[in-house]
Amino acid sequence: MIFQTVRLWKLRRKTKKIEKTFIQHRHRLANQDRIQIDALINETFSRISRKDAAGAITSFEKLNEACHRYLSLPLVLRFGLYTVGLAVTIVVALIIRQTWFELYEIPSGSMRPTLKENDRLAVSKTTFGLNIPMKPKHLFFDEKLPKRGSIVVFTGNGMNIENNRTNYFYLFPGYKQYVKRLIGLPGDSLYFYGGKIYGIDKEGQDTKLHEILTPNEHIPFIYLEGNIRSNRQTNSYYGTSYIYQMNSPIAKITEEVFGHFKGSLISKQKVEDLYELYGMENFATSRIVPKEMVSDPFYRKAGAEYFLELTHHPSIRQIDLDYDHALHHGPRPHVEMSYIPLSETQLRHIFDALYSARFQVIGGR
Repeated sequence: MIFQTVRLWKLRRKTKKIEKTFIQHRHRLANQDRIQIDALINETFSRISRKDAAGAITSFEKLNEACHRYLSLPLVLRFGLYTVGLAVTIVVALIIRQTWFELYEIPSGSMRPTLKENDRLAVSKTTFGLNIPMKPKHLFFDEKLPKRGSIVVFTGNGMNIENNRTNYFYLFPGYKQYVKRLIGLPGDSLYFYGGKIYGIDKEGQDTKLHEILTPNEHIPFIYLEGNIRSNRQTNSYYGTSYIYQMNSPIAKITEEVFGHFKGSLISKQKVEDLYELYGMENFATSRIVPKEMVSDPFYRKAGAEYFLELTHHPSIRQIDLDYDHALHHGPRPHVEMSYIPLSETQLRHIFDALYSARFQVIGGR
């Protein structure tokens, strides 16, 4: 008895759905077809009311067959409706992702130990204001809401970041999103000293940084020779090249007669050479290289299989014609190269302390 009641209830619900569709599209049916479907609907409801399950099923099957024959939309119209529905879905998804919230997956270990590789985040986009879709701008942005030490998501649009372009849904070009910790606000001055990061606000007061940054386990790096952009609108082959650090011009290289180059500083700081800016004389970029890549015989006498290559002290007093990290050929500030031979024990110590920003770390290390 219970199963029969449930079956009749399902038939009533399906019949009501067909009746609603029939009312919406009855105007495009022939008169005799309208009469036939209307009679089948009434017959089905009548049998359901009398609790005639077998008769109701038979009437519903006839009704369903008639609806498929007379109420089915043409193929072209169905394709058009599916296309419109898909387009509306994509637009709604884009609006939600751009203005409300978005899901992210951490691809690298640059935010360790707070966030690790493959961590998933749901990020609100209304915390500081209302996002303008497809633009790196806000409506009703409140500059008092961002706090030092909080984790934020920002776009690479307009920033001096390499390889920051991507395609959303494999179709729409855009810029990559970055998940980082906010350590400075507009007007702050940040500097590194002794492996730690310090800040001074626009009023000259020391800023209190997030406790996870003390001590600092990861010191951010920049290309010592800077990001070099050429201006070839002059008659010379290379023209005038400008050296940028953190998206600000700090020096320029001018091509002179007979293929000579001259470097000069345009930074407001009172320094004599490039490496004196930002304390770069205290740092070096490094990589481990095999002995075959060490051309200086002085270092090769050490007999080590691997060396720690240090690149340091970029200088505009000497300009080299070379390739940069992006394989662009042109004038570059001269950099000093030093090598330290590495023993097997030292290599093991280095490997134990390494983690990368671009591959998954096995075992949580």
